Amino acid sequence: MTKHKTVSALSKRFLACTSTRDAVKCLEALPSDVLDEQLQQIILNETLFHEVSKKFPAALSYRRSFLKALITLLESSGLEVIDDIYSIYGELVATVEDGNAQFGYVTYVMDDLSHITLKESKALVLGGTTGLTTWVAAKYLSEWCLANKELLRGKRILELGCGVGFTGLTVCKRCSPASYTFSDCHDVVLDTVRANVNVNGLRGDVQVHIEGLDWEDASRCDSWESITVADVILGSDLMYDVRNVLPLVATLKRLLGRDGVAYVVSTIRNPATYNAFLEQLDKSALQRRHLPPPQREVFIYDRSVEVALLEIRS
Repeated sequence: MTKHKTVSALSKRFLACTSTRDAVKCLEALPSDVLDEQLQQIILNETLFHEVSKKFPAALSYRRSFLKALITLLESSGLEVIDDIYSIYGELVATVEDGNAQFGYVTYVMDDLSHITLKESKALVLGGTTGLTTWVAAKYLSEWCLANKELLRGKRILELGCGVGFTGLTVCKRCSPASYTFSDCHDVVLDTVRANVNVNGLRGDVQVHIEGLDWEDASRCDSWESITVADVILGSDLMYDVRNVLPLVATLKRLLGRDGVAYVVSTIRNPATYNAFLEQLDKSALQRRHLPPPQREVFIYDRSVEVALLEIRS
């Protein structure tokens, strides 16, 4: 891998806040003598000093961890570390975390011209919800959407359990839907989605709605008008507990019109929970079939995780 490609790969991993060890590891492909002062400065420019990173920085703890991993790699290779790296690391260590320390910005690069920046939580569970971070299933579904734009173009789309908005922003930016409704039952999630929609500056040609929707109590919905007109329903990682199965299937049954279709991605953490979902779909007379995975890799995530994609129709 050339220096340019290596630094580009490192930059993409840094912006996406992947494991700092894995991010820095890509530099190991370069001969140690290549990591001179000039290249170290380029690395800084493409990570902490990146235009996006300066405006929407990663969590303080992540930036500290990244520089520590970079310094460790350079020093273990017997290389002289430039003063800027030590200086910035010292400043980050001395910085006191404020009340927003749980949050930071994560930027997902789609190509050289397009990216998505999200405010996310470092914690897997925060405020009673898992919806404040982007999970593998959302990245999988987003890649599938990018590979199947024709199924979404001009459609009115509803997303169940939208989380911080990763899939929705991907679809709005690249798949040309007529409208997109982000829905979730947690107010803190919906507030975060609103912030992320503003950060990404969606154009006016896509009508965006952000609505509260509680599957447990179908009457608790901010706006049934934008919920019930959907041509396509999207969802990822909707089942963390078997208790979610009945209300989820009931919601799908209620919202899927005669010509509607849902695409639901599930990470198979507990096969019993997933099988219960399949059985309940069958009992509800909803038609289902498994779809093949997307072929093009766009986002960085653990591809060894078992994931299933269902097409569901009434």
